Amino acid sequence: MTTNIPPQDWQDWKDWADAREAAARAPYGILTLVATSWLTDEQTIEGLPGLWSPAPDGLIRLKASAADELVLDGRAVDGVVLLAPDTAASPSVLAHRDLKLVPILREGEVAVRIYDPAAPNLRSFDGIDRYAYDETLIVPAAYSPYDEVRIEAVPNADGNERDLALTGEVRFSLGDRVHTLAATLDEAGIGVVFGDTTNGETTFGFRRLTLPAPDAAGATVIDFNRAWLPPCAFSDHFICPLPPAGNRLAVAIEAGERKRRVRR
Repeated sequence: MTTNIPPQDWQDWKDWADAREAAARAPYGILTLVATSWLTDEQTIEGLPGLWSPAPDGLIRLKASAADELVLDGRAVDGVVLLAPDTAASPSVLAHRDLKLVPILREGEVAVRIYDPAAPNLRSFDGIDRYAYDETLIVPAAYSPYDEVRIEAVPNADGNERDLALTGEVRFSLGDRVHTLAATLDEAGIGVVFGDTTNGETTFGFRRLTLPAPDAAGATVIDFNRAWLPPCAFSDHFICPLPPAGNRLAVAIEAGERKRRVRR
């Protein structure tokens, strides 16, 4: 007997997929990043007033006047302020008219990201292409921690290599083969950056997964339906890490998000 009733977990997946698309459409979401300006000395930033420079401890020094319309914590910057990056416990976020400005810190280097709600990428966005839900691509997995954190230099979307901290590996079976992916366990769960043979024409160049934290025995689950596009699939100004060595699967993972759809 056949039925059109979706699998039990389909609604959870649909809610997740809808939330992903809604977040992409947000006025200051990933589609609105229009620049990442790296700071090496006291300098100006194209399109912004003020003088910006790196400061000790990963901070950014900003010198501006009230007439520059740079707003921090509801007040115009008038003089010199130190800005905390996105990795800080209390990061700084500024506004300049309709723009949102976010200081970031990566590998000891600081930059300012500029988000514009009028960005062309947001105006042309027509949704996220994704595969149909496939319950056969939800598979049990086991997480094994390394003896110590491994630091691997991996290419990033901007062409530069940066260190990626890997804490362990995830092992799972798909079909008649066993696969292993290097992963990072943190408070969000188990993070994986992976590639497969669909990358290129069918899907973006690589994708990401967030797995549930393992239980005491290391058991977790991989739901490839929740493979998600990295931020650099939505804006060229993100610097996403590519998959580490060994994380490109020699199989087609026909599940999850495929590409950003653009309105013609």
